[in-house]
Amino acid sequence: MILTPVMKVYRVIRLLFTVLVVCVFLVPTSLVCATLMRCPILGLDPWRFYKFITRKPMEKSHVFIAANHPHMHFVGRWTTTANQLRRDAAFPGSYVEMVVTNTTSIHLSLNNRFFVPEENSNYANEQQDNRLNLQPVQSDATVSQEASIMLQLENDQVYGAECASGIIKVASQLDPDKKYKIRVTHFGGPNSSDAVLEFEGIWVDKPSSFAKENTTVAISTATRTVLLDPRLPDVPAENGLPDKKPHSIAPRRTIEILTSETAMGSITGEDIGEQIEKAEEIMNSRVNVWYNRLSISDAVDTAIVPTTNLRLLPTGESCITVQDLFFRSGPPGTAHFARPWSFQSHEPSVLILQLGLLDFMDFYSEKANRNKHAVEEFTNDFVKAYVKFIQTIRRTAYPFDKTSMPSSSSIGHQDDGSYVYNSAPSTLPLFLIAPFSASRRFVTRKSRLDQVISTALQQVVNVVQLGGDKSTFWIDTTGWLDHKEDFIQQGRDPLSPQQRQPQRLLSQYANFKVASLLSGHLCPYMQGGSEGGGRANAAGQCPFDRHNHYQGDVYLPQNVDFDRAILERKITRIKEQFNIQRADSNLVLYASGRSKGQATTGMSFVRRH
Repeated sequence: MILTPVMKVYRVIRLLFTVLVVCVFLVPTSLVCATLMRCPILGLDPWRFYKFITRKPMEKSHVFIAANHPHMHFVGRWTTTANQLRRDAAFPGSYVEMVVTNTTSIHLSLNNRFFVPEENSNYANEQQDNRLNLQPVQSDATVSQEASIMLQLENDQVYGAECASGIIKVASQLDPDKKYKIRVTHFGGPNSSDAVLEFEGIWVDKPSSFAKENTTVAISTATRTVLLDPRLPDVPAENGLPDKKPHSIAPRRTIEILTSETAMGSITGEDIGEQIEKAEEIMNSRVNVWYNRLSISDAVDTAIVPTTNLRLLPTGESCITVQDLFFRSGPPGTAHFARPWSFQSHEPSVLILQLGLLDFMDFYSEKANRNKHAVEEFTNDFVKAYVKFIQTIRRTAYPFDKTSMPSSSSIGHQDDGSYVYNSAPSTLPLFLIAPFSASRRFVTRKSRLDQVISTALQQVVNVVQLGGDKSTFWIDTTGWLDHKEDFIQQGRDPLSPQQRQPQRLLSQYANFKVASLLSGHLCPYMQGGSEGGGRANAAGQCPFDRHNHYQGDVYLPQNVDFDRAILERKITRIKEQFNIQRADSNLVLYASGRSKGQATTGMSFVRRH
C-alpha cells in the first residue's frame, strides 16, 4: 500500500500522541508538567493540561462543590474572583470551615500550581526583595505558586502540606452516617515565603443513592445533602438528610487580631533539627495557638492579620508600615498587597492590636539608645504613630459599629439604615496588648521588654481617651508568662533576618493560659450573640465587667441647649429634695429698693447672724 503524504503525517501525529499518553501514565504527572513548563510546545498551557488530566477521573466518581457554596464558612481576609467561583487568601492564618456528611472521601481543589524555578535564578533573593518593595499587580500572575496549608479533621487528625497544589486528598474511608468538621488553614508559602491560597472547592464522592445517576438534579441534591453549615453546632438529621426546619442561630462573632505572634512557617518538621523529638509538641502548639483557643472556647471566629517583618514606624530599609498592611488585601510580596481591602466584607466585634515588638527590638539593638533621653524620645514617636494608627482605623476602617445599635427585630421595623446617625462615633472595642514574645527578652538585667512596651501602650490609651475615644483599652499582660517555662524552641525565627536564631513558640500550656486570661477580658463583649453589641454581663458569667463607655459625652452642637436644660432641671430637683432653697434664706440680697415697684440701683451680699 502506497502511503500518501497526508497519511504519513497522520501516522506521525498518532505516534506522538501515543508516546505522550504513555508518558502521562508512566511518568508522574507533576514531572511531565514541569518538563512542559520548561519547554512549552505550540503554546500549550501546562497547568491547564495538568488540571484537565487530573479532573477528568474525579468527575466519574466524585461531585465538585465550588467555593461559593453558602455552607462554606470563610474566616479572615478572603477575596472573591470576578466569577464568584474561587476564594483567595493572601494572609497566613485565614481558614475555611465546613461540615460534610453522607460521603466517604474528601479532596481539596486548589488553583495553586507546583513551582518550577527558572535556571540561574535566585528565588530566595527575589522573595526577600518582594517583601521590602511595593509590587504592582502583574497581568500574567493568574496562577499562584504552591502554598502551605494545615488540614484539621474533627480537631483530632492534623495534616500538614508544605507544598500544596492541584487536587489534595484530605480523608478517605469515612463513615457516611457521621458528620466531619474540616478546617483548612493557610500557612503562607514554602520555607516561610509569601504565597496566595487559591481555593476552588472540594471533591466528595457521590452518595450511594446517587452513585448510578449523573444528572444535574442528582448532583445538586447530593451537594445539598453532603455539605452542612458549620455555624450550626448540631443539626438534627433524619435518614442522612438534614432537617429542613429553619434554625434561629445567629452568625458567630468575630475577633480580628493584628499581631506578629503567629505560629506560621514550616509545618513539616524538617527545620526542627536536633529538636525532632519535640515535633508533636510543636505541632500541638501551632494547632492550639492562643487565638485558635479563643475561637474554640468562646465559639467565635478569629481573623488573623500577621504583621511579620513589619513595624509601626518606617525604617530605612522599608517604607511599608503596619498601617499600610492593615488596609490591604495581602502582605507585601503578593499581588494582593496592591489591592485595598473592603472593610464591608466583615465587621469584627472586637479588634486586638499586638504591635511594637520589632520597633523596640530594633531600637534596643543599638547600645547608644540605652540612655534615658533616647528612650523617652523613641517612646514619644512610637506613641504618636500608634495614636495616629488608631485614629485612622476609627475614621476609615470602622467608622461606625453597627452592633452597638439595637436590632431591627427588637425595634419592630425593617432596618434600612435611615435611623443610623452618620456622625455617631466608632464604638468598636479596641484592645491593646504587648507581644507575648517580649516577656522573654530583657532590656536590662531586671526589666523585660514587655514591661517597656506595656508602659508605652498605657500612654497610647491615655492619649486617645483624652481625645474622646472611650472604646480603646489596654490589657496589662505583664506577668502572664514565664520566660523559662512557657516557651519551646522550634527551629528558625522569622524575626531574625538571617533566620539563624531559633524560633520560640508558646508551649501548649502557655497557649491555654493566655487564651483563658484573655477570654476573661473579652467575655462581656462576646455575650449576646450577634445582636446587642455584646450586652453587659447581667448573668455574671464573665469574670470582668465591661469598661465604662460613659466616661465622656459626644459633643453635638444641636444638643448643647438640651443638655444644659437637663442639667439645670437636675440641680433644681436636688435643691428641692434637700430643702436647699429654705437654707439659702439666710443669704439675702440687699438692694436700694426691695419692693417690686422700685428699681434696683445697687446690690450687695450680706449674711445675717
